[in-house]
Amino acid sequence: METNVVDLLKNVGGIITDSHIVYTSGKHGSVYLNKDAIYPHATETAKVGKMFAEKFKDLDIDVVVAPAIGGTLLSQWTAFYLSEMKGKEVLGVYTEKDKGTMAGASESDQIFRRGY
Repeated sequence: METNVVDLLKNVGGIITDSHIVYTSGKHGSVYLNKDAIYPHATETAKVGKMFAEKFKDLDIDVVVAPAIGGTLLSQWTAFYLSEMKGKEVLGVYTEKDKGTMAGASESDQIFRRGY
């Protein structure tokens, strides 16, 4: 049984090793974790959300926020499990890249839209 996120990623082929990888930062390495490999597998994605929820269950959380596309599924599952654990609704929302900086947007150029 998978006990951590790395094990889950290994099982769905989401870990590339012994390769030459150029990261988005420009740095080089030999290992890449492809988080997107887990998303087609709903059960495994839910397990990751539950692991995240377990880690933060003792905090007073009302909203789980993630960047659009890459984190939306995980924010939803994490919010779902936090809601179950806390006995209250925890919202799962996402940010989007700021259109004003879209061409060179970085992870820090995220804003709330859609009425959040």
